[in-house]
Amino acid sequence: MKVFVFDIQVDYFQSLGPVDPKEFEQESQLTRLLREPIENNWHPIKVEVIRDMTGVDHPFPQAVGDFPDLDPGFLCLSRKAADRLRHLLLPHGKILPLICDEGEYYLYKVTTVIDALDEEMSQFTRFSDGGIMTIEKHEFHPERLANAVIFKIPQDIVAIFVTDKFVSEIKKTDLKGYEFKEVWRSE
Repeated sequence: MKVFVFDIQVDYFQSLGPVDPKEFEQESQLTRLLREPIENNWHPIKVEVIRDMTGVDHPFPQAVGDFPDLDPGFLCLSRKAADRLRHLLLPHGKILPLICDEGEYYLYKVTTVIDALDEEMSQFTRFSDGGIMTIEKHEFHPERLANAVIFKIPQDIVAIFVTDKFVSEIKKTDLKGYEFKEVWRSE
């Protein structure tokens, strides 16, 4: 078994931005959604497509992809991505609608949290209060990942982890704009 961090190709594909910047402030609905259960109180955020960030962070205009950048800790999905991956995503999270004048986009919140990180064998940097700041080397308890497909861990609420089962399924599609960084493999 292998575990990967699901990442998006932000340098090559478009992003989404909030029409109202308040949606991304400290106590915004999106920030609360990252830390709290959804409990059926989602109010869709109005977003706009940002294709050209030339001169900001990117050297050239971005192409249209299926996983636009929006906010760390979530996957943003095109309608095509939501449709093609629904069978993998829904058992492990919620697909939430966004409002966009240029197409159908969704926010995916991973709700499967697996306490599988082997903290004794992993390597990380801690904050002064003892919390984990960054994980440099992931070691997992393989028995806790037996049925894992897409998940988060309590020690890192932002990273979205996937197993080789997810990677294999997504590679069968024509979806664009993602990449995987392998962080662990079982012996």
